Amino acid sequence: MSLLFIYVTGFLLSRLSVRYGLAEAFFVRMFQGRERSFKMLLLYLVSAAALMAMVMPNFLTALTLLPMLEALRLSLEQRHEPEDARRLTTASAVIAMYGCNLGGIGSMVGSPANALILGAAQIFEVPGREKINYLSWFGWSLPLVAVLILSAWLLATYFMLSKKQRATLITLPQLRSADARDLFTRQAWRALAAWISFWILHALLQLVVSVPAENIALFGLKLNWTLWDKIATLFGLIFCTLVFAPIFKGDGDARQALLKVSDCFNKLPVLGFGFVLLAMAISGLFIYFKIPQWLAQHLETLVPQHWSPVALYLCLAFVTTLTTELLSNTTVSLVFFPIVHALALALNLPPLAALLGVGLASTNAFMLPIATPANALIYGGVKHISLKTMIASGFVMNLISSFWLALFLSRVIPWYYGL
Repeated sequence: MSLLFIYVTGFLLSRLSVRYGLAEAFFVRMFQGRERSFKMLLLYLVSAAALMAMVMPNFLTALTLLPMLEALRLSLEQRHEPEDARRLTTASAVIAMYGCNLGGIGSMVGSPANALILGAAQIFEVPGREKINYLSWFGWSLPLVAVLILSAWLLATYFMLSKKQRATLITLPQLRSADARDLFTRQAWRALAAWISFWILHALLQLVVSVPAENIALFGLKLNWTLWDKIATLFGLIFCTLVFAPIFKGDGDARQALLKVSDCFNKLPVLGFGFVLLAMAISGLFIYFKIPQWLAQHLETLVPQHWSPVALYLCLAFVTTLTTELLSNTTVSLVFFPIVHALALALNLPPLAALLGVGLASTNAFMLPIATPANALIYGGVKHISLKTMIASGFVMNLISSFWLALFLSRVIPWYYGL
């Protein structure tokens, strides 16, 4: 239940950002009105996207960044030749996708696949699962993500752009800078601060205060209903009420709400959601014809048992990533978890590391729009992205992330969790 309200309140937070220009204000303040090189903009963009995706789910981060990315595209098209503008637009959009996906593996709430990892570990009673919590996740994920962020920036800067394009000086004149003196803008920033503070405190308290396990049945599903889930539910209801209640004084004596119901649908990337639906439809067809099960069952033949752990994890990560390019990451995770758990036991690998490998690799898919929700939303929401460049750079990024993830799974994770 806690995850449900993270997603619900996180979506409302993304709508507040769009309504009051919080993301744009953040980047305007970062640039402080000065010209900077385009390669520095890419570094700021991938870092900011990753940090945001560690706080809220990565697909909500993508929704939050879309207005800024589209405004940046318009600015580039006004100031540069069409070919240069398209290359610069592609680089900025793709690096934002990379940041969202990488930030998604940086925290437990960053991607739905992370929650599936914990669920699979619980179902299979995997040794070491009790050591995974909100803070312990950061212990290994931060260095993992930091190296991948640097790799993504170098790849986007030197693979996609020419020397002249990298050095292009850029200002952000098209971005809307939220007026900090406006009452509603100030309240939106306070809502953001309250949201972040609550969920961090909520996670920390779970580490130090143990509560009895409780469950409730809802539509035939057994859901956690501990004290922490009740507190999260209460916060979610209060947050939603304060966002939609007309309690803030606007012009004159009339009181207004921070958000209207229509704000939840305005400026949503219709094409982006179309790609998400397309990914779901393709996943449904693949599942109907049992293709994922066939692929998962043939993992054992693809992974020779005499290989070293690094090579085994590299093969596992890369096969998972490539499969995710054609299916959604949640579908791949759900199908691969039982097979990989059995495979890990047969190959004498720590099952927890193997499950982490599948879940994390399924979020690190960078080639195609349908691979992850963040890819779909940004590709569908920003015009004139070069699909050819996205596929080529994404394939290289898949290789880099699979290799680095394999090193972590074979060396760091077993040492960190004592597996």
